[in-house]
Amino acid sequence: MVPIRYSVRSLGQRLTSSAMTALSVALVVMVLTILLGFVDGMRRTLMQAVGIDNYILLYRGVTVEAGFINHETLNIVRARPEIATNAKGEPLISPELLIPFDPTPDAPRASTATIRAMRAIGYDVHNKINVVEGRRPIRGNNEWIVGQRLLIRYPNLHPGATMRLGRAKIRFPIVGVFSDNGSARESEVLMDFDDLAVINHVPPAEMGATSVHLVLKPGYEDQFKSALREDDRLKVDLYSEREFYEHAAGTSNQLRELGLIVAIILAIGALFGAMNTMYSAVARRKREVGTLRVLGFGRSNVLTAFIVESAVLGLCGGVIGEVLAVIVAHATGLESRLMTVGNMMFSFDLPPSAFSYGIVCAVFIGVLGGLLPAWQASRLDVVDALRD
Repeated sequence: MVPIRYSVRSLGQRLTSSAMTALSVALVVMVLTILLGFVDGMRRTLMQAVGIDNYILLYRGVTVEAGFINHETLNIVRARPEIATNAKGEPLISPELLIPFDPTPDAPRASTATIRAMRAIGYDVHNKINVVEGRRPIRGNNEWIVGQRLLIRYPNLHPGATMRLGRAKIRFPIVGVFSDNGSARESEVLMDFDDLAVINHVPPAEMGATSVHLVLKPGYEDQFKSALREDDRLKVDLYSEREFYEHAAGTSNQLRELGLIVAIILAIGALFGAMNTMYSAVARRKREVGTLRVLGFGRSNVLTAFIVESAVLGLCGGVIGEVLAVIVAHATGLESRLMTVGNMMFSFDLPPSAFSYGIVCAVFIGVLGGLLPAWQASRLDVVDALRD
């Protein structure tokens, strides 16, 4: 087999064309890596909201927290023995109502954020919620507590401020800030469920919900699902929180697909660049190829040597692309900036897998770009190559 150092040293013989090809591969890898950073940040934010043994009830046929589950259904479900209880013996079931509001009512352009109304038991169901400043809302006071990511985006929602909700004349005091392990709930405002019912002139016991979050006893999922199906009064579907947020992560999958299309278009350009570089190398080194054949190296050895050379070229481009991605992310502040999709805020995050994918992509471009030139080199006639 032709020594690998021969393939590596050959790249230095045409430094300009090799550098240009490596940079074109680097551009592809940089775009792909940054894209994966956006996708992983969005997905991680959603999946951080998942709780162990946590499930969500939605109105039948609805896949987002936007349907309506009436209070009769809530009362029936609350009495099911499959639902886990807290230390006080209270069932861990949290009916929740999501409503939009404008966090910047005095701004010339309206914005939108989300209020999640839930009772005190909701803090036991979503047990990763932690108050980092101030305190929780007290029932009857119409108080709000703000997610820390929402506060970063809208500093006017700081503790001590008061806000209006739509046309209501009531002022809602903000009494605290909460974290939720970096989940999507940090993009929301929390308030008491019963307070919202009173504002809407509905008796709290008769208030419906857009979704119901609950905790099941381990191993009781199938039994609970069966009970829901058999009761004709219940028109709800049960999902594990993992299933629900996996489905919600579909936006990140669409972003990934769109970005991959852009990356593929750029990769085609880089592929032709690598191919052109390797064809040029074959044309310049016919005598070297003939000498290798005379020394006893077979066609497969020559083919492998040129493919390795092209793969190393791609690898160099991949490493440069990864470095450029980190530099661009740091220089533009992507690592510390909050991005928004709908009402959800997330942070850019570069996982180790993004670097692995980038390197694999770069080597693949190199190998594919060098395949035809390497085949041509392996098929050269020995006598004609030595005469060149």
